Amino acid sequence: MLDERKQAILSAIVEEYISTGIPVGSQTVVMTRNLGVSAATVRNDMKQLEREGYIEQPHTSAGRVPTDLGYRQYVDNVEHLIHLRPALKRMVERFFSHARAEMRTLLAETSRLVAEVTDHAAVVVGPVASQRLIRGAHLDRLGDTLILATLVSDTGQVESRRIDLGDAVSVADVEEAAGRFKAAMVGQTALEGLNELAALSLAGAPKDPPAEGALVIIAALARAFDADDFEAQAPYYLGGAHRTAAEGSFRDPADIHRVLELLEQQATLVGLLRSAVDAEPVAVLIGGEIPLDALRHCTLVATGFGAGGQNLGTIGVVGPTRMDYSTVISGVAEISSRLGYLLEYGSASKRSRRPLA
Repeated sequence: MLDERKQAILSAIVEEYISTGIPVGSQTVVMTRNLGVSAATVRNDMKQLEREGYIEQPHTSAGRVPTDLGYRQYVDNVEHLIHLRPALKRMVERFFSHARAEMRTLLAETSRLVAEVTDHAAVVVGPVASQRLIRGAHLDRLGDTLILATLVSDTGQVESRRIDLGDAVSVADVEEAAGRFKAAMVGQTALEGLNELAALSLAGAPKDPPAEGALVIIAALARAFDADDFEAQAPYYLGGAHRTAAEGSFRDPADIHRVLELLEQQATLVGLLRSAVDAEPVAVLIGGEIPLDALRHCTLVATGFGAGGQNLGTIGVVGPTRMDYSTVISGVAEISSRLGYLLEYGSASKRSRRPLA
């Protein structure tokens, strides 16, 4: 645990290095912070910080730069990291005031917003099939024995089936089956709805059994669809990958190539993001804390988003360890909160539903 002065010196070094990319000397700390001590005292404290592994000297005559441990100490102990700058907050507010809750488009556009706010590559991972809700279930009679059944997910994915029943069914039977189909599916996940439909087709409804013809149709519907029809892999949206190529904060240009390659490895990155947010609401993994060699000089910031008490997906930012932690952490938290509000209520015009602290 650092005392108050050493913490202030470390914060000064981190913030100055993030801002300029130049190793920070004791004189710079004295000029930028009102510590009430001499440059000699600051130098002694910096030597102690170096011995404890919080900062290092990249060149013999240079100032100091933060290590992964130094960045970790900074992130864990600086309260202002939760406050997004007003101009960026207004950008987020404008985006969500015009956004609509069609999942696929919304998540793709959100990935670009996160990249713009943070100035780093951003990933948004949508809900997997088991979490995806059905928003539409329709049944049409095409002929005496032929029906068309359609399911629409909340991501806009459409699955249709032309079903030949073999025997003629009446308009009334189709209408009744359509009502049962809609009641079973809409507002539930594909798996939940299809399980309910299958149970109905086997046992009927004891208190309100369907007509025999409608029951035949319901059984055919239960056989025609499968929960696996709805994208087994979580939808993955990448925004601002070009920002990685333009990064001036990586010491080794080869790191840029490694990061760009990893951003295309969806399964690997999705797994990393999910494991990170399982541990804490806004996860910050720095350097060696990330279990991937390609990201050993990077920071990953991630948080989940959801609606109605259900986690629906993850937002992540990947950049160099020399990143503006305040903007990235507060930006990801703000966008996650507003995205969840929009998905739950269909409008983001109200204030964020949860504080960022």
